[in-house]
Formats: sequence, C-alpha cells, structure tokens
Amino acid sequence: MNPEERHVDIRLVPAALTSWVVTAAGIVWPPGFLVVVALGALAATVLAGRWCARHGIGLGVAGVAAVAVVGTAFGLSIALRSHDARHHPIAARHGDTATVSVVPTESPRSIGRGRIMFRAGLRELDGAELTGMVLVFAPVTGFAGLSVGRPAGFRARIGRPLRADLSVAVLTAIGEPALGDVP
Repeated sequence: MNPEERHVDIRLVPAALTSWVVTAAGIVWPPGFLVVVALGALAATVLAGRWCARHGIGLGVAGVAAVAVVGTAFGLSIALRSHDARHHPIAARHGDTATVSVVPTESPRSIGRGRIMFRAGLRELDGAELTGMVLVFAPVTGFAGLSVGRPAGFRARIGRPLRADLSVAVLTAIGEPALGDVP
C-alpha cells in the first residue's frame, strides 16, 4: 500500500445509520407502522445476506447480520421508550391543574412577553413521585433564578406534548414557584 493513499474505514456506517434511522422512526411513527417497517427491513436483510452468500462474500453475511442485530436492539429500546411516553400516568391528567416538581435539564430561554421555556425532568406530580421529560412554559418573574439542575415546585396546567419527542407533557406554570438548592 502506498503511504500516500488514504483508505476510509466505513465498516460502522451501516450500523450507525441503522441505529439513527430506527430511533428517529420509533419516536415519530406509531408502533403498528414500525412493525411493518421492521418486517420489511428484516426481509431486506435476509435478501442482502443471501446475495452476499451467493457471491461468496462471507464477511458480508456477518456484516448484514450485525446491522440487523443493531437495528433490532435499537428498535426494541425505542419501542419501549415510546410506549412508556404514550402511556405515562400524566397523560390521564391532560387539561388538569396539579402541583409539580421538576428539575431543568437545559437553561431557560426567553420566548418574549415576559415568558420563558425550558425542558425538565419531572420529579413529582401532586406529591407522588413520577418521572418523565416535560416542556415547561413559565413567567420570568419568580423563575428568574432558575438554572439547570435547580429543582422547582409550582402549580401547573398539564397539556399534551407539542411534538413527538418522548416528552410526556407540556406544563404551563401558574403561580409562584418554590426554587430548591442546586445539588
């Protein structure tokens, strides 16, 4: 091999693409559609494996099998996460008002007119321990000292998630928050 030649190693590209595509599809598409897509992908994998075997590409069969295993593992994982988000206990409370406790996972961003928004991990709902990712809209007053990792408790109106991103609810803060200490 000529030292000036450069070879690009793309052996992990199929597995990486498969993991990203399966995860994105699992978040956006409903489970029934995913089953159909998974069966189609399995059929394509079998055909690709047969083609490799017929043409004497032994490692091709192993590569195709590895990509199938990666796709299946990511598919199962995202299916479980999507199911949990869709059937989260807070879904029964959409439209209600509750006392919540959250921990911001990102810095609050101003959205104008004296309001902020931030993503957070839910810790409690009406005193009961509960987890899940939420999107919070709140007035700047009272929430100005909020930062990533600093717990906050407040009354909130519970709404449906705005996007299919594994969030379990949108919380609109009403009233003054009780900000905790940063751990």
